[in-house]
Parts: sequence; structure tokens; C-alpha cells
Amino acid sequence: MGQTAEARGVAVDALDRYRGNFGVRHPLTLVAAANVAIILRASGMTAQARALNEHTLDAMTDVLGPEHPYTLCVQSNLANDLAALGDAAAARSLAERTLAASRRVRGDAHPYTLACAVNAAIDRQASGDAEGGRRLLDEALVPLGEALGAEHPEVLDAQRYLRMASDIEPPPT
Repeated sequence: MGQTAEARGVAVDALDRYRGNFGVRHPLTLVAAANVAIILRASGMTAQARALNEHTLDAMTDVLGPEHPYTLCVQSNLANDLAALGDAAAARSLAERTLAASRRVRGDAHPYTLACAVNAAIDRQASGDAEGGRRLLDEALVPLGEALGAEHPEVLDAQRYLRMASDIEPPPT
């Protein structure tokens, strides 16, 4: 928990600087907010992560558009928040919409699309569609292993039905 707390402090400090330097609706500020939300969820602060992701998703949709890759990352992470908070139906609905959009925007084999597929598979399982969930997970695992490496921690987590976060690497400034 100590490393998570330290990471949270560093990320929140960076977010505050982005807000001060660029404003609250600048894409770099929104990227920083999205990444803070991931750390909040990892810290057990899931309700706060959800609130930040909802705000960030609204802003990214307005600023970048509903199918921008950054917007889709935040949407995927919001589905993770919903699942962690026990709202399986809402998580599945959002994860399925995000997967469909990611396939259109990024293509079927993009690592973030595959992460969306893993999360949607987990949501299908959680909502009682075990066969559909297993099939979707199987479809995602091979190309995910090819993209990241079969022993990559995220591939191993996906095999154990653990959700994948979609962090955003900010472009160089």
C-alpha cells in the first residue's frame, strides 16, 4: 500500500500542475486525471475513482470526441469502477459499448481493444453469460499474448479473469 500511496501523491501533484499550467479541460490535464483515477481504484478508493472518471469522461467527450482513443480509455476504466462497485449490469453495458467503439477506432488486434475484450468477457461472466465470456476471453488471449508476450503480467492477469486498466501515456510536451 505504501507504493500505491506514494504513486497517488505523485500523480495528484502532477494533475495539480497540469491544471495550473494548462487548465482543467486541456487534453494533458484530462490524461493526468484518467491516470489518477486508476491509482485511486488501485488504492481502494473506488468511489472517488468513479467520480473522477465520470467527470473526465464527460470532459474528454466534449474536448476530444466520443470515440477518441483517450476517451475510450477513460470509458473502459469507468466500466472497471462500476464492476468494482458491484454494478455488473452497468459495467457490462459500458464495457460492451467501449469494445465495439475500440474495434471501430483501433482495430481488433490493438492491445487496448484486446483489454476491452478481456473486461467485457469478465463482465459477461459476472452477469451470467459464462459461455459468451469464455469465448470472448479465448478470442482475446492469443492476440494479447502475441502483442505483449505470453508471460506479460497483464496477459497472466487476464488468464485469471482480472480486469485490465487502460492507462494513457501522455505525449511528450
